[in-house]
Order: sequence, then C-alpha cells, then structure tokens
Amino acid sequence: MKEYRVKILKIEQITPNVKSFMVERPKHYSFTPGSHTHIIFDDGIKKDRHPFTICSLGKADYLEFIIKEYSGGITEALHKLKVGEEITIEKSENQFKYKGKGIFIAAGTGVTPFICMFRELRDRNEVEGNKLILSNKKADDVILRKELKNMLDDDLILTFTKQKVRGCHFGRIDAEFLKEKIKDFNQYFYICGPKIFVLQVKKMLINLGVDVERIFD
Repeated sequence: MKEYRVKILKIEQITPNVKSFMVERPKHYSFTPGSHTHIIFDDGIKKDRHPFTICSLGKADYLEFIIKEYSGGITEALHKLKVGEEITIEKSENQFKYKGKGIFIAAGTGVTPFICMFRELRDRNEVEGNKLILSNKKADDVILRKELKNMLDDDLILTFTKQKVRGCHFGRIDAEFLKEKIKDFNQYFYICGPKIFVLQVKKMLINLGVDVERIFD
C-alpha cells in the first residue's frame, strides 16, 4: 500500500475529547465522500495503523480527520501531536457511497463519514430531502453540532442516552422511535457507529420492512 508523509496544518478542539486535524493533501490524492484512509503512527517502539474518515470536501487542498481520543493506542498518540508535525497516511478506500436521498443514522464518531457527504451535498445545494438521526451520550459529545444544524435544520434529530436535553429525544434508538421519526421506509438508509449499534439498527429497519438492499453500513 502506497504511503504519504503529510504535515499537520491545523488542529481544532471539536468536543472535550474530539479534535479536527487538517493535514497536507498529497498531489493527485483522490477520494470520494464517505471514504477513509489508514493513518500509520510509528513512535520507534510500536507501529499502529487505524482507519479514519476523510471529512474534507473533495475540492479542498487539505485533508481533514475528526478523531476521538481513547486511552492508549493511536488516538491518544495523535491527540498529543502539534501543528507542524507529520503523520503517515495511505491511499483512500471507499466506505460509504451516496446512493440518493435517505435517512442517515449514526452514533458518536459514526457521524464522520456522513459529514463529508453532507458537505458535498451542501456544496451542490442538494441537502434537502435527507435526514440525520444522531445518537450521543451527552450534548457536549455532538460533533460539529452547529454545522450539522445549519445544513439540515429540522432534519437533524439528536438523541441522548445519558442526558436529558430540551427538544431532543432521551434514550436509545429503538423501533418505536424509528417509526415515530421516519414516515417512509422505502428509501435509502445509511448506518454508522459501533458494531453492535449498526447491527441492532439494521435489524430494526429490516423488521420495519426496509429492503436490505437499501441499507448501507
């Protein structure tokens, strides 16, 4: 797999434990909305390789990664880096491909593949008709809440499992919640998040009559 050494151009704190890393975009580096690449971190003692979504627009001259810090491993190491330092990335790989208007369902950092997709749709003035259902533990955990709200308006539905927030659903996503929020199950569905979350939501959608061919995870 071809590797690229890129410099960190900018770092922003997005939530208490999530940062945005903007890095150089290698010449002729291509990707499509919903793609990811692997970041390789080698501190001379241990080499770690992990996939991360590319969140920047396809026309941007930089690559953006939105990364949550977990104790130990590559994310903790990445969160210690400073502007001007370098990381190693590989070529992009397709994860999600936009098939058409539909319902996007995500938990936590599972929203990152959808961020680039919505940004591209906004760039083409084609966001309308899509809906995002986003689950987090608490309000402070929502990644790019203001930007998502500006893009989706009332089609952004937030649900929290550990905090009651006015105007938002409290509790886990279940079949009753999906029936309440989704009027048409004959459309495309995109799911991303922890493996168990994806499996449970996919099963609920199928039980509600969604054709498995219209579910992308």
